[in-house]
Amino acid sequence: MTSRQDQRVAENAKAVQVGGNYTDTTTNNYNGLSAAGLSDVIKTLYEMNMPQLQEAAAEKAFERVKALNDKLVERVTKLEAEIDPDRFSEPNVQYHLQQAAIETARHGEKANTDILADLLAELIRKERSDLYDMAVSQALKVTPSISTTQLDFLILLEIATNLVMPNSTLARLEYSVSNMMNNFANIKHLTESDKSYLVSLGAIERLGIIQTGFIPSIMQECLEIKDLKFDAVEQIVLNSTFRGLEQLLSLTKNRHYQNNIIGQVIGLTGLKSYTGIDVRDAFMSK
Repeated sequence: MTSRQDQRVAENAKAVQVGGNYTDTTTNNYNGLSAAGLSDVIKTLYEMNMPQLQEAAAEKAFERVKALNDKLVERVTKLEAEIDPDRFSEPNVQYHLQQAAIETARHGEKANTDILADLLAELIRKERSDLYDMAVSQALKVTPSISTTQLDFLILLEIATNLVMPNSTLARLEYSVSNMMNNFANIKHLTESDKSYLVSLGAIERLGIIQTGFIPSIMQECLEIKDLKFDAVEQIVLNSTFRGLEQLLSLTKNRHYQNNIIGQVIGLTGLKSYTGIDVRDAFMSK
């Protein structure tokens, strides 16, 4: 069933406002566990669970795990003041360190290691809610099982339904989204099977109706188009030089899916590299 109407911020959606360098970490110490110690933990967990690989495969696998470890150490270093040292000894954290290492050893970058490293760092931050802990834990299980294009789709859904830029202009919006849209070029090739797969993983859910004429939430507070209907907004964008916004409207104007909690965490984590958004604060503000 299709609803033909001017759609703005999605029903039940919550708006999230868009809001250092790598350093040596061997001197940082979290209740006796240094960054080097964190490396040892990951290495030990990996070796315990992948003992039977042939030499060439083992070397490749360990190189992949080391790359994940380097990314995690970087994230932990940047969040040093917010790290809860007691979290390192918790079984849930140990489990996810182990599983992330195994999935990375198996699949390399296809396991979405940048997202895994960010999620692992989120799992050991202070001031988390129980819901956030559970959502991050589930996101860690799902992340290695999705493709880069499926990940981009989850990020796109966050941009379309939850992200806002108050008092923005079209030019500012174009600057913000154009790079993302260039990286999201393959989303148009995403099939219904891809989306059904994401539904089966619990990352997204189908809406009861297809919402047509939907204006992405990131555009809804734009001063030049704030009170306009979709058709008028689309015409303004088409008559402009804003190709990033044109692509965003094209990809989101017919809305049939939305992220659930797991998809929100993964989407926000992917969005972090573009906007610098704080995933924990954005999630817990909803």
